[in-house]
Order: sequence, then structure tokens, then C-alpha cells
Amino acid sequence: MRVIGMIGQTPTTFSADQLAAHILAKSGRAISQANVNHCANEIISHPGGNNAGGAINGVSYNNQGEARAIYHASRNRGGPAAGCSVFFADAGGGTAKLLAIGAHVGTAAGGPVYELDWVAQDWGGSRRWRAGTRVTLP
Repeated sequence: MRVIGMIGQTPTTFSADQLAAHILAKSGRAISQANVNHCANEIISHPGGNNAGGAINGVSYNNQGEARAIYHASRNRGGPAAGCSVFFADAGGGTAKLLAIGAHVGTAAGGPVYELDWVAQDWGGSRRWRAGTRVTLP
């Protein structure tokens, strides 16, 4: 899928390198470059569509009244401090909408736990995700 972001005042379809730089800037954390590159490439190569594999159970993104599945790209080599997890949805037209950036930090009884660095302003998630908080996924 493609990710569109602003470079200067111009909407641009990000290359994998531009997407990686965008993820790093939004995170504000020293993510391992290999981990962030892996996530950027995984998002760009994702097939999209609401029925693509790997959707997170019980969490959705409402895009103009249509619930969209949420996916995540994650790589945690080097531990949580260097890890990268990006949550995204298919916003339609082959475009990914980035929803949150963080890192996998462990496991709880409910499932994997992620600490969030950044959450899109227009998406709080059904679990009211916020930057600086931890979320447990089913």
C-alpha cells in the first residue's frame, strides 16, 4: 500500500526511506534503523483490503462510516527500546492510514503489550489509545 505524507507543502507518496524517516520523526525515539526500515517495507508491501490477513481482532478504524481492519508491522530486534511497531489501516484506494507508532514491550494475560509513542489525532481507537500509554491487544 502507499502512504501519502507531506514533504514541505506538497502531498507525496512516500518511498520506503521517506516512510522510515516519517516513522522515526513521529516516534521521537531512537528506533533501530533496521527495525524501522523493516516496518516501512512491510507497510508498503501490504496487500491492503479489509480482508487481508493479519488483522488485529477487536480493533477497527472508522473511515467515513465504514469500519476498517487494523494491521500492524512490527520488529523488535534489540529489545523494546530499539523496537518498532506501526499500526495502520487500509483507508481505501490502496492507501495506508498510519494510526499509531510504538514498540512491543512484553506480554500480559490479555496478549501482547505495546507502548505507544505517537497516535494519529483523528483516531483514538476503541480502546482510547494515547501517546505515552500501553495497550494490550487480544
